[in-house]
Amino acid sequence: MKKKVLVKSYPSLRNDSVFKYLFKNKETRSYFDKLVYETTKIDISRYKLIDQELNSGNKKKDYRLDILLEKEDTIINIELNSKYNEYVQNKSKAYIYRIAGYLYNEGEQYKNKNIIQINYNYALLKGAKDAILKFKFRDKKYKYEKEGITIYDVYVENYKGICYNGNNLKETLLSVFNAKSREELIRIGNKNKEVEKLMDNLEKLLTSEEFYNLFDYEKERKRELNYYKDKGIEIGEKRGEKRGMRFGIEKTKKENALNLLKEDVDINIISKCTGLSIKDVNKLRNSLN
Repeated sequence: MKKKVLVKSYPSLRNDSVFKYLFKNKETRSYFDKLVYETTKIDISRYKLIDQELNSGNKKKDYRLDILLEKEDTIINIELNSKYNEYVQNKSKAYIYRIAGYLYNEGEQYKNKNIIQINYNYALLKGAKDAILKFKFRDKKYKYEKEGITIYDVYVENYKGICYNGNNLKETLLSVFNAKSREELIRIGNKNKEVEKLMDNLEKLLTSEEFYNLFDYEKERKRELNYYKDKGIEIGEKRGEKRGMRFGIEKTKKENALNLLKEDVDINIISKCTGLSIKDVNKLRNSLN
């Protein structure tokens, strides 16, 4: 008996629930292992997915948690960003510092531990030769690097319409993010085994009651937001959001600056990284003292 199709629109990796649901699926995990390796050269196949420590027990909520992977003294955080502006970047950096604090047990001495953040961004990176960027804390003059935090920005919009030809695995795996139908996936994958396996599991999601509940939850949330927008409440929310965003950005800048000061990073570098004036950074340093 043919199963009833529950999810009307074709599932896409651009959807948080789809990405995280399939990442936690043993059948499709190898696709994501290769995706991360091809974009960062990091082998995550032996990393442990952090579940019990951070998940709440609420499945609808848990599948939208960021992907956190752990091995020894390294944690990898994988995020999907529909927008990637200054606010999102600052929020992302603040989150990295919170994760860094998680690595230390009570009473443990501070030692070199690593946080790696990988952002898959739904935005075009215009004017850049590379659509995959790697960031570290580094002094321009002396080329000195502060170990411990690495950020990768991957712009998936730059890989639209690329099809597998046997020599472009990285580009193909990223092109999959932009597929909106089975036909597109077949054309992009061009008989690539990893893409075919992913496609088979995407098909299963169309009739999965468990996934339907998760997927439908996001649609309900969007309907609710549209309802308030139609009623005109969004006007007041936007005004408050702008004020709150300005406050949040300034607060995040100061938190980032304080963390960098604790690591004895040069004040000029802190000023450039956070956007705070040298005078403001000095005030924060004095407050630490």
